[in-house]
Amino acid sequence: MVFRAKVIGAVMLVVAIIVTILYVWLMFCPPDIEVFGMSVDYFLLKLTAVVAVAVVMGLIGWIGYTLVTVPEPKTVEEIEKLIEEREKEKSKANE
Repeated sequence: MVFRAKVIGAVMLVVAIIVTILYVWLMFCPPDIEVFGMSVDYFLLKLTAVVAVAVVMGLIGWIGYTLVTVPEPKTVEEIEKLIEEREKEKSKANE
């Protein structure tokens, strides 16, 4: 299992290095091709911005969803009542 994790880690590292080199090359030495009517470097900038905004908005949405769906915390009185009930149950079990 450890070997498999190391192989996956090595592949991820190599892919990250290759993608970074390709990204830098396309940004600073773009080939003379057009993607959707834009130069490659301009398209890559737009794509990067869209992905970054989508990730940030996804995180904000996830935090919002979590805040909306989390149950309300119990009051001190409810916690004290639960403690008392458990203490009564323990004392009955010890008798």
